Amino acid sequence: ISDSGVNLGIVFGSLFMLGLFAIIPNQDLAWRLGFLISGLLAIILAIILGRLLYDLPEQHPKISKEELEYILSGRENVSMKTKLSLSYWLRSKNYWGYMQGLGAQAGIFFGLFTWLPLYLFYARHLSLAFTLEYTALIWSFGFIGEVVGGYVVDKLIKRNPNLGFKVGFAISSLSVTIGLAAATLVSSP
Repeated sequence: ISDSGVNLGIVFGSLFMLGLFAIIPNQDLAWRLGFLISGLLAIILAIILGRLLYDLPEQHPKISKEELEYILSGRENVSMKTKLSLSYWLRSKNYWGYMQGLGAQAGIFFGLFTWLPLYLFYARHLSLAFTLEYTALIWSFGFIGEVVGGYVVDKLIKRNPNLGFKVGFAISSLSVTIGLAAATLVSSP
């Protein structure tokens, strides 16, 4: 659930843009204002976080000596003494599993967030408002699927770790593939 805020941000962003389209009839101006407003909010957030967050706990001006000692006592002293060869990584099942997951994540985020709305707008000539509604709907279901799917996979992993990973990976991959394929068949709202 820790990264679910990303999905909620995308949904709320799409709903925010729909609100702009309702207020500003000129769609060209509305989407430009949406980017301007979200960019300004990101800059403000970066300034706030730049003042609140520190790279190291010892840099924070309000940390107590006891708290710093507690944090430092729990630190692991990690040092890589040997550099792993490329052939090690190419033979590693964990590496390839991680890369498959990373590729699927990139396909979901970039496919659903950038390609699909543009495809629906330009290739299928659907309105920008409908495209945003559709995007918000996709990410809403994605958020629900992430939470429910995570719960189900956790239960399966407790019973049989191998089965849990396989079922979770298969169902999520098939769902995204079917969803993207079905989106290409959309011809009207």
